Amino acid sequence: SRFVSGNLVLVSADQFSSAISGQLMSPPDDAPLAAGDTVEVINMPESSGMAGLVGTLMKTLGKGRWSVKVIVDGEEKSKVVNAEHLQRCDAARQPMKAARAPQSYSIVGTWDDWQPADMSWNAELECFESRVVLGEGACESFKILQNADWDRCVYPDRKDANPHSHHTILGPDDGGLDEEWTIGADPKDEAAEGLCYKIRMFIFPDGRPKQMAWEALQKEVKVMKPKVPAAPVAREPPVASEPPPPTIEHLPPAATHFSAPAPGKAGGGPVGKAAEEDAEARQRAKEMLERERLARERLAERLEAAAQITRPAITNSEEGRLALHQSQWEVEDRRSQVQANRERYRSSVQENTGAPRVNIVRREAAAAGVCAECGDSTTNMMDQMLCCEGCWTEWQELRQRGWDPTIICDGVRAGHRAERLADDGSFSRAMARQYVMRQYGSKFKFE
Repeated sequence: SRFVSGNLVLVSADQFSSAISGQLMSPPDDAPLAAGDTVEVINMPESSGMAGLVGTLMKTLGKGRWSVKVIVDGEEKSKVVNAEHLQRCDAARQPMKAARAPQSYSIVGTWDDWQPADMSWNAELECFESRVVLGEGACESFKILQNADWDRCVYPDRKDANPHSHHTILGPDDGGLDEEWTIGADPKDEAAEGLCYKIRMFIFPDGRPKQMAWEALQKEVKVMKPKVPAAPVAREPPVASEPPPPTIEHLPPAATHFSAPAPGKAGGGPVGKAAEEDAEARQRAKEMLERERLARERLAERLEAAAQITRPAITNSEEGRLALHQSQWEVEDRRSQVQANRERYRSSVQENTGAPRVNIVRREAAAAGVCAECGDSTTNMMDQMLCCEGCWTEWQELRQRGWDPTIICDGVRAGHRAERLADDGSFSRAMARQYVMRQYGSKFKFE
């Protein structure tokens, strides 16, 4: 309970603890803004659509401007807001998780010849999901496309990456020709043909990929792998035992229905006829027992003959070599399967990213500007770019020798590769193009 006594205000222990905790955890209102702070947009007109929005500071853009992550119509968006319109607020007002996916991602893999398939959004886990059933070889590889665009590929930094070994997620960009995630490459996956897996790609709030994971959904589905058959062990044939002599108790019911003849009364009449039938029944029983004994003897002879021709059991060393050979065969088979998957992916990338050769038009600019190649002043225009006469001549020579910036070199356009080399400062733009042509001479017919 809470009551006032004079100038003293009494509160409960829980209220006091909560108040103290809030003072310790919350920064003062006059403290400078920092990345990660929860802020509210204030003093902006209603027509801007920004008034009253609550978001998180991402980074400063200079000149008092901040990049703020806010939720608009259920979607996370990034807005640029001046610091004078931002006010730090209680973390309890932090926006809820995005109900809809901030980006669109699709998965491509070996199970359907790298055809893009949309991934579903899990708002609770903040991840994209997709299911895949392992085919022949119990090994499938895949990567992710943003907005189904092959130039926005998400891929690992190595081949056959998996959650059991450390790796880095790269992209989205136009790289990753020979890098992919592979289910079944690590024994910890316990992969088997026909086993269903759920693939999850967790993302950051801004939609960038954060982590890749997968799990088996039907662990009871197993396909047994062939094993080296073990040789049968020779056994001693069973010894046929002689049947006990027939007695009156072992005779068929029809035979025991009659009584034994009384002594001294053998011969004709009903008693003599019964004795004859009794003797015939005993004879039939004796013949039946004899046939059973002969059958057991023949079975024993066949078992003994089979034991004589049975090959010796495989020794431990031979069995080990056979098992090693079987394991090596499985490894080679899996490698060939992965290589075939990569070849199909390479063909798919070339079909989707290949661009026609373009012709560059030279013209005069209306006003002088700076050459994009060397920085000198010029009015010479090469397509939409200013380029001086000397750089234009070098460009023309390279074009005659086969240079084309749209040619795909290991999944990346030649022009992009040259730009990366030039940005590093190791080469000029002209030298970078020549270097790319030498590295991929077969594509440019460059000697």
